[in-house]
Amino acid sequence: MTPKRPSGRQGPAKKPSQPAPRETSPTAVSIRRAAGDEWQLVLPRCAQQRAEDMEEVDAMIAAGEPEIAADELRFLLQECPDFLVAHQTLGQIALEAEDFALARGHFGYVFDLARKVWERAGARGTLPYRMIENQSVHESGKGLGWSLHHLQNDTLALEVVRQLLAWEPTDPLGVRPWLGLWGKSC
Repeated sequence: MTPKRPSGRQGPAKKPSQPAPRETSPTAVSIRRAAGDEWQLVLPRCAQQRAEDMEEVDAMIAAGEPEIAADELRFLLQECPDFLVAHQTLGQIALEAEDFALARGHFGYVFDLARKVWERAGARGTLPYRMIENQSVHESGKGLGWSLHHLQNDTLALEVVRQLLAWEPTDPLGVRPWLGLWGKSC
């Protein structure tokens, strides 16, 4: 006697599915183990291909044209939404203009994206700042913490600082003192 199949689609029994091989998306950030307990972001191909565009943006900013640079960055993000350095730079432009809400948005996008790929990978360990691919996350995290503080959300700012220190205990960007300064207001 053969067992009955559950009602619904009839046909050959499915083989257990194997996970699809992981491919680097042309537009999405991912993460990989670098060595030991160190992890490194894998930037999307579209971001890697825009190094010259970022040199032009840097020149625009140096020439005192942050509005033109911001327009160029928004254009670049249309084709490469996970272009972390573009978001970080837009956040920095907003921060310098003291538009803390806009800065929070761009810095937060980078930080939250990194946290999502970190959690999805089940990563444990560090995300070292010395690896160039990880730097925009740390710098965006610092900008995010600063923006949140200026938006009077020290509780969330402190969560960001704690995550940065968990990812990089050596604190190369000097955010550790914020724990004591802002922790008193929570």
